[in-house]
Amino acid sequence: MAKSSPLAAIRAARRLEVLAAQTAYWPARDACRDADAGQVAAALGLDESGARAVLARFGR
Repeated sequence: MAKSSPLAAIRAARRLEVLAAQTAYWPARDACRDADAGQVAAALGLDESGARAVLARFGR
């Protein structure tokens, strides 16, 4: 898709970003409340800094 229609590929990727943000909002907030940064990092396969960044992005 990216070679034949780069704008359509970007539009599809943006739609995936929007859907991810919409579906991850409450789970991200719950994870912040229920788990420490180390647990979240292990579950996501990230370091603690990366896990905090993901939770901040999705949990706004």
